[in-house]
Amino acid sequence: LPDGSVKSDFISESFWQLLGEKPNGQKLSFEKIYASIYPDDKWLYQSLHCKPVKHSKPLTYEMRLVTADGKIKWIRENNFFLDETDGQVMVEKHLADITRCRKIEEQLHRYQRLLKQQEIDESQRYHAFEKENRMRTAFYLNVIERFTDIILVLEANGNIKYISPSEEKIMGYSTSQNSK
Repeated sequence: LPDGSVKSDFISESFWQLLGEKPNGQKLSFEKIYASIYPDDKWLYQSLHCKPVKHSKPLTYEMRLVTADGKIKWIRENNFFLDETDGQVMVEKHLADITRCRKIEEQLHRYQRLLKQQEIDESQRYHAFEKENRMRTAFYLNVIERFTDIILVLEANGNIKYISPSEEKIMGYSTSQNSK
């Protein structure tokens, strides 16, 4: 109304259930609604409802309510604005309890963070393994190259895969040079 008061022509039983109350002939007031809003969300409600109504497009937002028994419920409120012939604006509100959806979204975000952390951990383990493997390979190659015995690695078909540098010192020539 022009004086800022709220007039409610119809309030469904489910709205009272959302608040965790029974209507018992109570009138809905702005104070009653405002008192049920979660403290951190009051600014949102104030910013949307304490201004003169000049909306033409539907307005949708989500906020939390504190029920009569102290539970917190997430709601999605859809507002549709209709101009009346007398110049007033009628607001049709649809409220839905989205608490379960919000909990599922929170779980999904938590699982996404865990998955991302697992990917990071796996990548770090892989890189650490690769670094350790390179160091181990370099160590063994260094040891092999310092041996005074000939070390020969053959492939299954008999081709030389590796021959240690000591081969040339002992034989006086390199087999790898002769095979080319």
